[in-house]
Amino acid sequence: MRDERRDEEEEQRMKREANRVDQLALEFVHKKFVVVAVDFVGEVGDFRN
Repeated sequence: MRDERRDEEEEQRMKREANRVDQLALEFVHKKFVVVAVDFVGEVGDFRN
């Protein structure tokens, strides 16, 4: 019984860590994407003038 409980806690902890890693990855990709989009819009703006 105790082993089951420990396994469950371990599983929960791993899920939380995986979620945190996913969150960090999403934030990183989002920031990268925003920077690229802003650069792109800036280039298009320069091209028009």
